Formats: sequence, structure tokens, C-alpha cells
Amino acid sequence: MINIMLVEPDEELQVQVEDVLKQFPHLVLVAKTDKGDAALRFLKELRVDVIILDLELRQGSGILFLKKLKDLNYPKPFIIVITRIESKIIYDTISKLGVDYIWDQPIKQTSIEMLLDIIEISGEQIKEGSDVSAKQIMGKVNKNTYARIIKKKVEEYLESLGFSYKLIGTKYLNKALFLVILSPDLEMNVTKALYPDIAKIFKCNPDGVEKNIRGSITDVWSRKSREDLKQLYPFEWNEKTGRPTNLEFIRNARRQILR
Repeated sequence: MINIMLVEPDEELQVQVEDVLKQFPHLVLVAKTDKGDAALRFLKELRVDVIILDLELRQGSGILFLKKLKDLNYPKPFIIVITRIESKIIYDTISKLGVDYIWDQPIKQTSIEMLLDIIEISGEQIKEGSDVSAKQIMGKVNKNTYARIIKKKVEEYLESLGFSYKLIGTKYLNKALFLVILSPDLEMNVTKALYPDIAKIFKCNPDGVEKNIRGSITDVWSRKSREDLKQLYPFEWNEKTGRPTNLEFIRNARRQILR
């Protein structure tokens, strides 16, 4: 069994985690709290294999909790951080403080399932106390499970940016990201390989795939403010066209999804 402690101020999310955990008989929620000091007390009293930590707590902060945990020299649990802050400085800081995996996408039931998938997949190494990284975890995932995780991550990423699935281009883009993540070489040959592959799946024309993906990107970039887009998509784009190209978006989105 893998013992989990949830350090999360959102009561609704606490309930969701407890509910989804019913699907994972080998994972047990042994403690939940919204305060860093309470979490440290639980660590003294309980065996905790995994901590799921939100950086924004009711008292103190997740970063302060991580620093105190590191200073106490307790046996380090596997630590997954939930954050809505996109900052290289924050990522570097929490990584140095012992965080093993960072989840920076909106938290929904599907992403809770994915987090628990990650814990279950790496359970053996976690129990042994070995230094397991996110890359090592993904190396253990079988193809079907990995594909399921990536599919969910792509869907949630596009939804977070505001892509509408009423547009066929969003469905093409979803498939494009999924294929590029599973087969990175496709990123280098979008026109001659990726678009034709998508066209075969949807029984349409490759030119239509390119045009409709461009249309979906244009739709999002025309509806959202530059400030909102920069929060969600921290990359440059052509000011004249007012949006990234298809290739730029696919390449950068892949980086964000796999981070």
C-alpha cells in the first residue's frame, strides 16, 4: 500500500481526491490538511509515502513547508506539487527543495486520476525510497497507460487555453499534439507527415487539416487578451499575424504538456 497525504486548501478538491482514490485500491489517503504546520505534525506521527501539495495554503505557503521539511531531515516522501504559477524561478526553487513532480495544469477529475496513475505506476520505487524522477516514472509506464495519460493532458491543456471543440480544427489540433508527443519526429515533418496522418484518421484533406488548425488557433488568439494568453502560453508570437504559427504552437504546447 502507498500512503498519501494531501496538503490542499480547496475542500472540494479534497473530496474529489478521496472519491477518485476509490478506483485505486493500493493507494490510501492517511492524512489531509490545508496547513503546512499540521502537515509537518502528521509526518511525525504517520508513515507517509507521497505528499500531494498545493503551493497556496491557508496558513503559510507550500514553499515554506518544503523548506521546513528539508531542514528537518525526515525521510523524504515522493512529493507532487500542484501549482497554477508558471515561473521558472518557482520551478527551480521547489525542485531544489525536493519536489519530484510538478503539476501546473487546471485540476479536474481526469487530472486527479492522472496524478494517482503516476503514484501507482511508480509505487515500487516510492516504497523502496529510491530517487525516482518524472522521466523515470514515464519510462515505466506501459504504452496504453502512457497514451491515456497524454490524451488527458492534451485535452486539459487545450481547454485551459480556451480552445472550442465545436471547431473541427481543435479536434485536428488535439490529435496533432497527441501524435507529436508519442512520435516526436513528426514535429520535424508537419506538412509531409503529420497533416497527412491526421487527414487519414479524419478522412479529409491535409490542406484542410492545416487550415482548420490555423483557424482554431486564430479563434483563441482573437478572443483572449494578450495578458491572459501570456499567462497560459509564455512564448512569443508574430505581432503582425497576431498568433503563433501552427508549428510554433504545436512545438511549444508539446513542451508545456510534457514539462
